[in-house]
Amino acid sequence: REAFREAWRILAPGGDLVISDLPPFRAVEPFQAVVLDWDTKHRGEPFFSTACSQHWGRELADAGFVDVAEYSLGRYGYPWVTRARKPGGAAA
Repeated sequence: REAFREAWRILAPGGDLVISDLPPFRAVEPFQAVVLDWDTKHRGEPFFSTACSQHWGRELADAGFVDVAEYSLGRYGYPWVTRARKPGGAAA
């Protein structure tokens, strides 16, 4: 949330914020969710489970961003993209 507040502060009105991350658990098959969770515990990826449990689009909307979109660019939900715009101006 603090990172989103900072992004809001430094973005010009109409500026876009784009996040590329792991797919959320809600967007993948149950087996893939188990594998991502396993990575947290066994492959030195301590934040996978936490990141995959979040709903960044909702967080961005709550922070005041508009035109929030979430989608996958590739197979198995990766990379997962969350895009949002700071209101108040034309997009760059």
